[in-house]
Amino acid sequence: MFFNDSGAEMLNAIHGRENWWAAPLADIAPWLESLPPYTREAHRALLQAMGRPWDGVSDITFSGKVDDEECLTAATVSDLLTRLEEELPSQLGITHQAFGPDNVRCLTNRENFDWSFCIDINVNGVIVPIAINSRCLKKGGSDVCSYVIGHILKILRHMVRYDAYWHAKDLKMRQAMEKAVTLMGPGSTPLWLRRQAIAFDTPARYFRVVPYVMAFAMLDDCLHWSVKGDDRCWDPTSVKQTGQACSAEQARRAEARDALEQNGGYAFVTNFAADLIKDMGLNYKTVVDSLYEASLQSTYEKLEYSHKGATIRFFFNDGVVDAMITSEQFCCLQGKMLFSPDTPARTVIGRSGTPMRYLFDFPVFENVGCTIGQISITDKLELDYAVERLMLAG
Repeated sequence: MFFNDSGAEMLNAIHGRENWWAAPLADIAPWLESLPPYTREAHRALLQAMGRPWDGVSDITFSGKVDDEECLTAATVSDLLTRLEEELPSQLGITHQAFGPDNVRCLTNRENFDWSFCIDINVNGVIVPIAINSRCLKKGGSDVCSYVIGHILKILRHMVRYDAYWHAKDLKMRQAMEKAVTLMGPGSTPLWLRRQAIAFDTPARYFRVVPYVMAFAMLDDCLHWSVKGDDRCWDPTSVKQTGQACSAEQARRAEARDALEQNGGYAFVTNFAADLIKDMGLNYKTVVDSLYEASLQSTYEKLEYSHKGATIRFFFNDGVVDAMITSEQFCCLQGKMLFSPDTPARTVIGRSGTPMRYLFDFPVFENVGCTIGQISITDKLELDYAVERLMLAG
């Protein structure tokens, strides 16, 4: 098989976790770090909202301004966690929990790029992420911990007061995520669901209008496991829509990956792409491998060739290598061929049911055997051609 997904085994360990919504970021961070460059770039806002785990020993730098760096030492952060662990049960009557590095995430605020860290607090089954930014140093004085904890308690008292409301809302979101994964099909899994972090000194009432951050694991076009989600998800309907939108393509990709693994195939290509690769004198596996490597770097980077007066671009479509051909006279893509307005109808009349190589005006098709189907010469000149999936031997 052409794909070499180093994170697949890590994802297998993540799949099927109980209480996945409460698991620390450290559980999935190694897999997130294994994602290829294009995925990290395409989903940068989502990954920033999720953050990165704190290692427990590094100072946390607030760098809102390059010339005005401030930091909170690791010792201070640890002291803050210790005091939270001691004070929360007695102050609020919530279930005792141990606080450590797994409760801390390092974040980037998109609006002003002020580095902050976030403490995930479990309030009787609802995860409350509270961000600590540089304002704690400017306003907290010599006792930063007491200043921060005082504000955190205000937020948590609000959470406890409306405990039933928050439980019901979180439960609906979790159920929507799990239903969406069912729609997406085998292999897809929920990775992350919790609200965006709210700054520690934000009035508690604003927590009602804080969106969720959600993330799934799913297959991308080149059959590499990827991440899909939203850093501003407002309700279960949005989650459901994501599952519905992805279900058909995920089914095709999962089927393609399973078929290759079970039959020892190397890759799937369309008959259209296969004929072009052969006509160009290229090696099938070389094209597939090059396209796969290019796809891991950029979603927009395709293999492009000039051949017999046309431009040929190879690309992945739900795990299958296909080709697009363009020239000044036509565009040919996924079973459809559209001609320029000045192309005479005689070019295609009578060609239905014949191989594309009988389009004598276009040399690029002289060795393409796909069968021409319906031809339309009404509003615009276009035709269909039959595309089939072929499996290359491993």
